[in-house]
Amino acid sequence: MLENAIETMNLSCGYGSSLVIDKISVKVKKGKITVLIGPNGSGKSTLLKGILGIARKFGGKVLFEGKDITSETLERIVKMGISYIPQTDNVFTELTIQENLEMGAYLQKSWETVKSKINEVFEIFPELKPFKNRKAGTLSGGERQMLAIARGLMTNPSLVILDEPTQNLAPKAIAVVHEKIREINKTGVTIFMAEQNAKAALKNADNAYVLSSGKCVYKNKAREVLKEDLKKLFFPIEEEKR
Repeated sequence: MLENAIETMNLSCGYGSSLVIDKISVKVKKGKITVLIGPNGSGKSTLLKGILGIARKFGGKVLFEGKDITSETLERIVKMGISYIPQTDNVFTELTIQENLEMGAYLQKSWETVKSKINEVFEIFPELKPFKNRKAGTLSGGERQMLAIARGLMTNPSLVILDEPTQNLAPKAIAVVHEKIREINKTGVTIFMAEQNAKAALKNADNAYVLSSGKCVYKNKAREVLKEDLKKLFFPIEEEKR
């Protein structure tokens, strides 16, 4: 039985001719929550985009459940069972909550399946159900992020990749979003996310990788990373100079 949902092997990627991520290898274990942490500009989002084929790959491999997906398109990757919730522009602001969920269900083959999936999603996000006819643009930051995640679940993924799901949210909203992510994980869905709110993420994750300047500088169980001096991990070169 395969242990890893996603695995990168010496993955290097970036944009245009600029290399951002340099030979990073990560293993995202099935059924677990794995988090990427690091300072701004460390390459967290680029690594996720490299896996998904959004950023340019310069070298290395990406495996999904043991299959090489290095050259696959994002559309094909989503059909394989990976859902990606980007950091920004992750909902249709002019559509209602209900309409956003329906848009997210484009891979489902029947309307009955769509309705059933929407009901499942509302069980995880009951806060959204009373406002299902409200436009997404009127939601608070936390509500909008919950909708983005809910919409990502409409493809019935086995792996959800989230890019900075709590950025710019208030502490209370951050706690709620992480609670929802844990709830989704308990249903058997693997979670891989990049997070700026490192301590909150580590408290809710199983495993963690620390990125700094495009390289992986540390990896361990999340509870062990939480014991470390994160500033020293985030800025190892500065610490060496002192």
